[in-house]
Amino acid sequence: FVSQADQVLRMNQVRSKVTAIFSKHPLVANCLTYGTLYTGSELLQQTILRATDDGDRTGYDWESLARFAVLGTAVFPPLMFHWYKFLDARYVGVGAGLVARKVMMDQLIFTPPMIATFFIGMSLLEGKPDITKEFREKALPT
Repeated sequence: FVSQADQVLRMNQVRSKVTAIFSKHPLVANCLTYGTLYTGSELLQQTILRATDDGDRTGYDWESLARFAVLGTAVFPPLMFHWYKFLDARYVGVGAGLVARKVMMDQLIFTPPMIATFFIGMSLLEGKPDITKEFREKALPT
C-alpha cells in the first residue's frame, strides 16, 4: 500500500529530475516534446478518422506514425532549435516591433524550407520515386 502523499512525493521527484534534464539538455527536451506532439497529432487524426468513417478504416497506419515520429523527433526540432536560437541571439528583446520582425522572418525565411522538408522528407520515407511531386502539388496551397 502506497499512500497518496508518497505518490505525490514520488511524482514531484520525477518531475524535478525531468525538469533538470530538460534544463541541462534543451535540444533533447525539444526533440522529445515536439516528437510527442507531432506523432500524437497524427495518432489523434487517425483516431478521429477511424471514429467518423463508419468503420471503413481498420487499425492504425503504423508506418505513417513512424514517419511522423522520425520527422517530428529527429528532423524538425534540431532545425527549429538552432533557428530560434539564432533569432533570439540576433534580435534581443520583447518589444512589439521586434517580435513582429521575428515572426515575419520566421514565416518568410524559415517556413518555406520547412514545408519543403516536410513534403520531400515524407516522400523519401515513403519510398516514392518522385520525391518532389507532392511538394510541387501541395506547397503553394499550404
